[in-house]
Amino acid sequence: MDKKSVAHALGWEPFLAMSKEQEHWQKKLGSIKSEENAFEVRFGQSKEDRLVVDEYANDLYGKWIETLASDIYLQETYQVLRDHISLIKNPK
Repeated sequence: MDKKSVAHALGWEPFLAMSKEQEHWQKKLGSIKSEENAFEVRFGQSKEDRLVVDEYANDLYGKWIETLASDIYLQETYQVLRDHISLIKNPK
């Protein structure tokens, strides 16, 4: 089990190629994101009443809502569960 340590020279060419490939995949993933949300995040009436008077909580929950609404995995999970429930209620 004698392993030799070998130095590898770092070069810009492989790094730039990897960066371009990652940028390409990020653009493709960006095109998958839908502007239309599968669900709407809402709070109960008591929470909404609190948000009217508490500016900090309003900002915090506003950012949280944006995060939830933009999460593509959460949207997909919601759609799968919705389909599952409809299949259970109306088996074909």
